[in-house]
Amino acid sequence: MAPWSAVEPARHGTTMSEPLSLSPQGAAEYLSLSKPTIYRLLAAGTITGKRSGTRTLIDGKSVRAYYASLPDYAAGTPAPNAPQSQRPARHRRTHANEQ
Repeated sequence: MAPWSAVEPARHGTTMSEPLSLSPQGAAEYLSLSKPTIYRLLAAGTITGKRSGTRTLIDGKSVRAYYASLPDYAAGTPAPNAPQSQRPARHRRTHANEQ
């Protein structure tokens, strides 16, 4: 199930397309990140969350704000973590000892 799928109708007869909170797994899926990264973002205060008993609830608004704060990808520029092309290995010249 997608984290932003429509949920049960609210009391006012409308449907909510974006939940108030996400599980850490749901936030990770939404952002295409790992769960440990979500917990690091929480610890750093980059995204916010709440506790409900033993459950961690990630604030949906802070997840959307974090995503909106990321820089746009400009076509033609290399991605920061993209592997760089490797130059072919240089061949060493060997010099025979001439006497």
